[in-house]
Amino acid sequence: PHVTADTGMDVLTHAAEAAVAKGASPFSDALAERAFSTAFQSLPDASTGDRGAKARMLQASCMAGMAFNAAGLGVCHAMAHALGGRFHLPHGRLNALLLPQVIGFNAQDPRAAEGYGRLAKACGLAGNPRALAAALTRLRTRLKIAPRLPVSAGELREALPGLTQAALADGCLPANPRTVQAGDIQALLLEIGGGA
Repeated sequence: PHVTADTGMDVLTHAAEAAVAKGASPFSDALAERAFSTAFQSLPDASTGDRGAKARMLQASCMAGMAFNAAGLGVCHAMAHALGGRFHLPHGRLNALLLPQVIGFNAQDPRAAEGYGRLAKACGLAGNPRALAAALTRLRTRLKIAPRLPVSAGELREALPGLTQAALADGCLPANPRTVQAGDIQALLLEIGGGA
């Protein structure tokens, strides 16, 4: 179940980042929205072993991959790559921790806010970024994914300069809808840090 939860949250992150990436188009949006809503609805049952739900997650994963291949990803993946390289934690779990915060950050861009609103509506939620972030936080809790990094606050602070540089250099970052500065990365990382 934990592997399904981690990888399923990665699917949702692929779709969410593609939906607001600088390279997004009506074609990638259609794939991203369908992938996101399918994964959002199917992941809870997939994590308990439901084979039909797992099949739908496989389809969602493929569609999300097609979406981000065309549109790009963003700062969530850039930070997850940096954290995974430093602390050797599952990639999808890191995305699950970061995505609600990233939605809040990127939603200050009107086009990104609109994209997140479309994802929320596709899942039967109020059509705004806040509702989407809250729903992802609830889903993360339901999947028993801890809300904070399993490292000490001291460890994270010590690693912060290297993590920041790695995220800023990551190939996913240029497609992010908002310009990201070093201080933004640090603030986002500190929001999920110090859980050990």
